[in-house]
Amino acid sequence: MKLKKVLLGAIIASQILTASAFAAPDEAIEEFKKAAAIKQEVKKFKDEVKIFIVKDGEKLRVDQKMTDGLRVVNGRTCVGVRDLVNAIEGAKVEWDGTNHIVDITYNDKTISYPVGKAFMWTDGKAVTIDVPAQIDPAISKTFLPIRNIAETLGFKVDWDNKAKEVVLTPGTETLNKEKAEQSNLAWVTASGQRIPKPEELPKTKYGKDKTLDHNSLYKIFPKAVDLTHNPDGSLTYFKGTVLEYTTQAPFKKVDNIGPRPVNWSIFTSNKNDTRVGTAMVTKGHPQYDKEVEEMERLCLNGDYSSIFSLNDNIINDYKNQYTEISKEEYKKQHKKLNRKKSSKYGLHEADFLCKSMDKIYDATGSLDISVIGYFNHETGKNLIFSYSPTYYITKDGAIIDWLDAEEYTKKYGDFIIDKVMISKASGVYFIDIPDISIKEKSNSVKYNCKTLSIGNYYSATLAN
Repeated sequence: MKLKKVLLGAIIASQILTASAFAAPDEAIEEFKKAAAIKQEVKKFKDEVKIFIVKDGEKLRVDQKMTDGLRVVNGRTCVGVRDLVNAIEGAKVEWDGTNHIVDITYNDKTISYPVGKAFMWTDGKAVTIDVPAQIDPAISKTFLPIRNIAETLGFKVDWDNKAKEVVLTPGTETLNKEKAEQSNLAWVTASGQRIPKPEELPKTKYGKDKTLDHNSLYKIFPKAVDLTHNPDGSLTYFKGTVLEYTTQAPFKKVDNIGPRPVNWSIFTSNKNDTRVGTAMVTKGHPQYDKEVEEMERLCLNGDYSSIFSLNDNIINDYKNQYTEISKEEYKKQHKKLNRKKSSKYGLHEADFLCKSMDKIYDATGSLDISVIGYFNHETGKNLIFSYSPTYYITKDGAIIDWLDAEEYTKKYGDFIIDKVMISKASGVYFIDIPDISIKEKSNSVKYNCKTLSIGNYYSATLAN
């Protein structure tokens, strides 16, 4: 029985973090093997502690989206490794299940922690630590002292005992790396248009903080040389500059959508649905190409244009390709909704559909609603689709108002868009799309200012 428990513990440990190629060098693994294992009791942390990370001079609270909570090990406050790494933008965590080692990579630096060994490997050597990585058997998650991880990654750690707050501030090395990355990118487009730095944008004349002037617009219209057409059909704007952004490849053009899976689900993933990433109305469709061509012509001539979106006639023309979902079926599926992680308005809409008489359709494979742009505004970061969705359905079954995406990531971390929902007068349309990571897409632009809109068919607007 004891052997079974040991084996079960090894299996659980190997699944705590995503399995991948480990980063710890062979010499580190050999050093860790020599050390005796230390088992320290993992206790729950009873008090509430607020954790903040400073970014661009602003304190961002991150503990609210940490799902594993805090622990106390040997008198030290510990945080879940995955939780903290997810909160630090650009950090990654890997799990070596064979050797039971947690590897954390950030700013081209890797730290390796063997579970239960009083060492960590950093800068090519083993360093002794008083509290080794420990697994809480109740939830099968790995915990480490928050100060140890943060300081080793180059953060300054401040503790306010009265307010019960931990504040992590990027160190000089981290800030210098961010500046170096940005300095390697051009501030002039290929067509010779100068990109203003955030501090150069027009400010208001009044108020202490002299914020950006909401009434000022600084527009850049890409010329042909500013656009890179990639082999997969995606488009890169302003390659090599701080405005560089690559759209999603258009969906594959098909004449007839494939078979709809039996028991197609709205709030859970549909595996092996061949229709995902295909569309009858996409590049190659006469009306689609005509509208895109007109948008390109207007924008390349410096005329302002709105975001391209298919009109209602297209929806009506292809209505025979959609599968209507009955009210009874929707009510059954509604029970699978992840209510805990849904946004307020998303939840309201999902509940409203149970009571309303709206037509509900699965329109997967009919319309191309791939990502064609991006904006970062004071209201938050978000993606621009070729047909603007009303709500996102996440991989874990939550429904999120698209305007709440930024707030949602602050609370729960990155999320994967599995489906989108479009609400029109003619009905409500759910479309399964290729999975999109909000964090990966929205962090790709290096222009660090909440004044950017780029990709709405060949226009870049720097304004609030």
